[in-house]
Amino acid sequence: GWWSNNPDSYYDFQVVLYPGGKIQLNYREITGTHSATIGIQDGSGTVGLQVAYNSNYIHNNLSVQIIESESSDWLDVSSENNELNGLLSAGETAEFTVTADAYGLELGVYDAWIILDTNVEQDIETQVVLSVIEGSPEMTLEITHLEGWNMVGLPLSVEDASYGTLFSDAVDGTLYGFDGSYYGSDILETGNGYWLVFNTAGSAEIIGEEISSLTISLSEGWNLISGISFQVAVENISDPDGIIVPGTIYGYGDGYFNADVIEPGKGYWVNASAEGNVTFGEETLARSRPGFEDMTVGANMLTINGQDLYFGIDIPAEKVLSYSLPPTPPSGAFDVRFSGDWKYCYSNCEIEVLNTSGTLIFTYNLFEQVEQIWVLTSMSGKSYELEDSGEITIPSEEKYFLTKKATVPISFSLHQNYPNPFNPVTNIRYDLQNNQHVTLTIYDLNGREINRLVNINQPVGHESIQWNATDMQGKPVSAGV
Repeated sequence: GWWSNNPDSYYDFQVVLYPGGKIQLNYREITGTHSATIGIQDGSGTVGLQVAYNSNYIHNNLSVQIIESESSDWLDVSSENNELNGLLSAGETAEFTVTADAYGLELGVYDAWIILDTNVEQDIETQVVLSVIEGSPEMTLEITHLEGWNMVGLPLSVEDASYGTLFSDAVDGTLYGFDGSYYGSDILETGNGYWLVFNTAGSAEIIGEEISSLTISLSEGWNLISGISFQVAVENISDPDGIIVPGTIYGYGDGYFNADVIEPGKGYWVNASAEGNVTFGEETLARSRPGFEDMTVGANMLTINGQDLYFGIDIPAEKVLSYSLPPTPPSGAFDVRFSGDWKYCYSNCEIEVLNTSGTLIFTYNLFEQVEQIWVLTSMSGKSYELEDSGEITIPSEEKYFLTKKATVPISFSLHQNYPNPFNPVTNIRYDLQNNQHVTLTIYDLNGREINRLVNINQPVGHESIQWNATDMQGKPVSAGV
């Protein structure tokens, strides 16, 4: 019913309670002051909803409807003072924070409405839509590393991709990427490979969202790349245009090695014959192409501190790129290769060694050679004959020379000195058909004797002597000898 009270102020109103929980306050006529406090609360007064507080909110024929909305547990509206209602004077603002939590929700689309009810403006309704899709679960990967230089990559999607965060025990200022040449960096990017130095061997734990597939753009030539969160066999890399040069995916340990799989968190070199894209991923299919034919089967092999080189083979021109080596590592990393960035050589080979120190272990395995022998010669002129198989430990130098010689010379021969021009020394090789007295003398262009390098009896075979460009008194000679 209607209710009136107070001879000076009359508030004729009606309270209607609905079975569904809705409450409606109907104000018919207001006489006197319009200032009022309107709201509802429970019996104990601990839980309530305030519509207006001591304000001129009520007017004739006003209805206030209070509805318990359908629960949206995933949506939350909050304020700094934990109040969702109150009074704002002209010019004042209030800030509310809206958060959505998808935890525990099934895949699908959810929506809710935020309604701002005010007695000044028309109610403001804002729709909030939440789409729950299949995301990448968080995972932890342990990435091992060796002491010294390592090739690394980013195997997970992370918030902070700085190398200091991902690899906390790395040496400061040693992260290098490659884009035609090496460049310094602080941040790792997905799909790129990097060089990074560690003082000791160990491992790093990386936490982030998994990367299940990845497409990488390759430039023509050598590219330093990394893979996804899982192992990918080289044969399963999707290469629709066939741009990867067979046999040119390399990892790095104590030296470069041909990789069979792309490991998470590791960097790899790949040589591309042209620009294009390749894809790593569990559901990608590799382009059907003929398998890689290893032309080094049956070749002589020389292993230097664990890195393999092949010699005495002739590879067809259309296949030689498969036996090229990536760019040399940064200074301080070990590397060995034939000159020209190859891992094979037919004959008269020059071996280049990077980061020489102490001694080097040469392990060799030679197939049967008829009336010939391979000789390894150091820059300092020391020669080592290689027969069958074996291992030698010799002082390390920056260059060695591998040459093939007849086991018994068929004639006397004096070979071109090497290197020529030389600085500061050169090696002079000669072959002796018989046991004989040998004199090897250096003359200038006017026929004057400069130095006598050999004046002894020598047996049949192959000989070499080193000359440091000095005369018989040990003084440097000028050009023209």
